[in-house]
Formats: sequence, structure tokens, C-alpha cells
Amino acid sequence: YRKLSGGLQHNVKLSEFSRFLYSAEGGGFLGKKDQMHFADFHHFNTSNVLVNLKSPFTSFMLLDNYTASTNNYWIKGEFNYNSNYILLKRLPFLQGKLFTESLHLKTLYTSEMKPYSEIGYSINITGLLNFGTFASFKKTKYQDFGIRVLFDLESTKRAFR
Repeated sequence: YRKLSGGLQHNVKLSEFSRFLYSAEGGGFLGKKDQMHFADFHHFNTSNVLVNLKSPFTSFMLLDNYTASTNNYWIKGEFNYNSNYILLKRLPFLQGKLFTESLHLKTLYTSEMKPYSEIGYSINITGLLNFGTFASFKKTKYQDFGIRVLFDLESTKRAFR
């Protein structure tokens, strides 16, 4: 078999207080796929636990590990809006506090999942600690809701680039 994939990501600064991050990726397997070992499938960044070390920007928060893994094709999109003033900071008693807020939309389309999407809202404190609420949908039907506490170790990698 051969695996072919590609994608793009971009971080757009909208103002001094907000930015829009997006990425798109797609790919597939060519040739004989019928005898592929599961370890060779394409796996996605998932973490369906209450407290975890993943990033709300690049992970599916409510998708069970390996349920979306594929040996066929995939298309994935991630859209994140990060700002100092989305919802909570508009309250006068929270305006001076040091945290940011984010809105998330992630979607995944494979031959087995047509499509899976998550929306979410998170609060980032100190650049590493996030609290978020997320909802998931299969096709357009509501599937699940969850609250997550995230220690975003991936952000430390981004900070040193």
C-alpha cells in the first residue's frame, strides 16, 4: 500500500485581541489495503477523557480512540477562533483577568464516518490550562456533550518553534 496525504494550516491575526487558526488535511491509501495491519491505518488525535494532556485546538475531545481510524480516505478540518473578548470577558468584573476564550469547530469525514463534527467553547488560563465544553454530531444528529480539563502540553511545542 501507499499512503498519500497533504494539508495546510494558517494562523490569521485579526486584531491585537483575536486570531483565527485553521487547518485542513486530506489523504488516502493507494494499492492493496486488504492486508494492512491496524497499526498502519491513519489515526486521529482523539482524547475522550475528562482530564487530559491534549490541545482543544487540534484534538477531537469526544471521539473515542481508534473509532475513526481508517485504511481508506479522510478529510479533516479544524477551525478555531481565539479572543480575549468572546463571552465571559464582556462581564465587567472579569475584564481585567488574564485568560482567553476560544470557539472550536472540527470535522472529520471518512468512508466510515460521514461526517463527524465537534463544536466547543474553552477558556485558556496561563497558556497551559484549558477548561472546555464540547458537543459532537454524527452527520447532523446530536451525539454527545462533554466537559474537559486540558493541560495543553502541545502549546509548549508551539511556543518553542
